[in-house]
Amino acid sequence: MPNLSLGCVGSTSAIFVCLAVAGCGGGNAVERSQSARASAALFVREAVRGNVDATYEGMLAAQQRRVDRTLYRVCMTVKRPDPNAQVIVEFESNVSLRLPGVNRKLPTVMAMIDVRKRGGGLGTPLIVYVARETGTWHWSLTSKAFAALSKGQCPS
Repeated sequence: MPNLSLGCVGSTSAIFVCLAVAGCGGGNAVERSQSARASAALFVREAVRGNVDATYEGMLAAQQRRVDRTLYRVCMTVKRPDPNAQVIVEFESNVSLRLPGVNRKLPTVMAMIDVRKRGGGLGTPLIVYVARETGTWHWSLTSKAFAALSKGQCPS
């Protein structure tokens, strides 16, 4: 899994995790318009699969404006993508919090997600925040990741 310091909170083992459906472009935008649950799962699936560009496209626009795409690719590339990992949304809840880099309140949902690698067993629980922006759901970087990336550094 990727280095989940991005938009997810939780323990992260060897890789990074975040959104659903392989490929990028139209399909992802359609799925992100469906529900917060589907969008959070989409983000995690794309991250686990190593599709860094799709995770960047799914990030909040205010955060994209402050985070360089090339730096994001360098920092967030998954070392060992797992296209067969299972992404399961355990629950979701409406929350009220200030998202990093966003100057206005957006409808926000916290989703707890379980990622199970090949071979089964318990997965890695993650908390992902998604917010509705311009009619679609987008994921949010953590405050720590946003602070580092917006200063031109990789999150530690």
